[in-house]
This record gives sequence, C-alpha cells and structure tokens, in this order.
Amino acid sequence: MFKEFEAEIKKIGKKEVTLDIGGNLVSFPKELLPLESQNSGKVYFSLSSEKYSQVVNLLNELLIGSEEEKKS
Repeated sequence: MFKEFEAEIKKIGKKEVTLDIGGNLVSFPKELLPLESQNSGKVYFSLSSEKYSQVVNLLNELLIGSEEEKKS
C-alpha cells in the first residue's frame, strides 16, 4: 500500500529546492526533482506506508528538536 503527499516548491536554488510539506520547509536536492515539477511549482511523492511513517517520524523529531532549541 502506498501513500501520496504533495509538496509545494517555495524556492529554487542552484543545488537545492525548498519544499513546503504540510507547513514544514525542507531542503531537497534539485537534481532529484523532475524538470516538469520545477515548472509546475508542486511535486508529488508516493511512498510505501512503512517509508511514509519513517518520514513522518523524522519530521516530527526535527520539529521537536527545533522547538526544544527555541526554549533553550
């Protein structure tokens, strides 16, 4: 089973693009992004349920870490 999610392209740099995934800004290598996605402003990912869960957990850990840094 696969889960799909959408990311909006916020900024395109020379080597990286900044994606907005559910309100979280993430850097992504530009070379891995299809050219048609760069032109459309959106990119769609499809991951297995297991990989999707890993991505969600990683994003949550990053958010928790950044919130803890703000408090310190």
